[in-house]
Amino acid sequence: MSSSNNIVEGDWQSRLGILTHAPQHSAISPFRFDVIRGEYPPQLENPTKLVKLVAKDGDLEEDFIVHKYFACHYSPVLRAAFNSDFLEGQTQTYTIIDATPHAVKILVEWLYTQLINTAPIEDDAVHVQQRHLLVQLWVLGDRFLIPKLQNLAIHALNRLIMAIGLRPGLSVEYTWAHAPVGSPLRLFFLHAHAVIGEFDWYQQNLDSVPKEFLAELLEIIGDNQGCLEELLPNHHMTRYEVREIIEQ
Repeated sequence: MSSSNNIVEGDWQSRLGILTHAPQHSAISPFRFDVIRGEYPPQLENPTKLVKLVAKDGDLEEDFIVHKYFACHYSPVLRAAFNSDFLEGQTQTYTIIDATPHAVKILVEWLYTQLINTAPIEDDAVHVQQRHLLVQLWVLGDRFLIPKLQNLAIHALNRLIMAIGLRPGLSVEYTWAHAPVGSPLRLFFLHAHAVIGEFDWYQQNLDSVPKEFLAELLEIIGDNQGCLEELLPNHHMTRYEVREIIEQ
């Protein structure tokens, strides 16, 4: 199965759009989201049929057992894989490369609850971890064609940045390595860094920032001189939502 990196910009332009039902924010936590209004979890069918998702990140590897019906209901990619004659269909096992066990654990929780739960932000280290987790969830949503998960993750990422601030780190590197060209996640980071980025940090750490990101960031800033504030993601979050395709 091909990597999401092979998706071209035109494909993303056709998938971008405003959701019919935007994610509803819960009053319990700024990083917890309710089920999209009008959408309900599926009734569990064939409760004895299980599949395995294997998270593999370098030397780290962890297995997660999931009801097949839930995995296939929310992801057309997993549905096709587990019902195919390929290795995934024969073994009922799908290995997810370059995704941390923590991110896959949150993905599995989402399959059952439609919620993204993150730990309280206590210091900068936790902030970086949470941001990277949300980026991974967005990429997993892209890989498995789950726009609901992508939209919840991008809204949670925005709320995190608005509450804590934007600090350069692994998130940009991971995004430019895994998110498709022209994707909403790349656009989100470009806009956010253009408005509230720490430019002194970039100058001191040029070797640790993707060159492609820096080139696109400078272009964005150059094209929006005098109106950069309009690029603040919080002003127009629908720009970064992925259209949900409702199957007939």
